[in-house]
Order: sequence, then structure tokens, then C-alpha cells
Amino acid sequence: MYDIDNDITLTITPKSPDSRWVALDDDNKIISEGKTPDETIELANQTGKNFALMFVPVEGNTCFF
Repeated sequence: MYDIDNDITLTITPKSPDSRWVALDDDNKIISEGKTPDETIELANQTGKNFALMFVPVEGNTCFF
């Protein structure tokens, strides 16, 4: 069941147009970005912060997970 009252929309804009992955901290701020998840995770781990990894699709494309 989909709960519309708990719907959250984030707009993620990496600094580099080549970045497809970002790591967000607890405040939903980008702490690292990269072309691959491994690159992004490595950079995020260097910050010492908790993070969530997110895929950023190419503009105009829709991805389903």
C-alpha cells in the first residue's frame, strides 16, 4: 500500500554532470559523488559521517528499482 502522507521528494544535483552516484548525510546534503558506487562510498567513508547512497539518473531518463 502506498501512503501519500509520508511521500518525500528530494532533488539531487551533483556538482559534476558525469556523477551518477551521490552519498547524502543525515541532513540530506551531498558529502560525496562519483561515476561509480565504489568511488562514492570510498569518498563518503573518508568524511566519517553516516550516509545513504543514491543513484542519480541522466536527466530525462526514468529508472525503476
